[in-house]
Amino acid sequence: MAHALLALLLLAWTAIAAALNVQIDIGSIEHPALTTPITKLHFACRVSASSEAASCSQGVLHADLQKQPLDAQFEGLLSRNGDWRVQGKASARGITFATESGRYATEKLDLEISGQLARKAQTFTAELRAALPRGQAYVEPVFVDFGPAPATLAANLRFDSAQGALDVEHFEMQQQGVLRMSGKLRQ
Repeated sequence: MAHALLALLLLAWTAIAAALNVQIDIGSIEHPALTTPITKLHFACRVSASSEAASCSQGVLHADLQKQPLDAQFEGLLSRNGDWRVQGKASARGITFATESGRYATEKLDLEISGQLARKAQTFTAELRAALPRGQAYVEPVFVDFGPAPATLAANLRFDSAQGALDVEHFEMQQQGVLRMSGKLRQ
């Protein structure tokens, strides 16, 4: 909730100035839902405004999770009518963590995510791509080593909020030499 309020305040400044360089640094964020605090959070974005929209270009987000870096780059656009679009990519390298119970764990896991999210009128769309090129993961009772068998996931989604209908227009999941699955899903 605090992040949403902060984003709204930043967008309000765009009505005052035609262009802003926005930089926010936060030392640490803790929450009961997080197994570890997020530290060294840095957000930078050049915000510009026109009579129709506010946009963020060359946005950069960097944070450490258990002293492991998460980096993201994105661009976004918010139209005056409430429509918006955000596209970007994020990566994390060498993610190693385990829950106290040991039911979930990773070891030197690399994660790459890219995609686009948009809202137009009552329809939300998403094009997402994810890759796990190396590292290991354990989700009780399944252990996967992505080093010899990298995995990818791609999906195109559409959600009509007026009808409450979610369509997975296409998805493809692949783990080299192990699994390949594709399809679509309508609600």
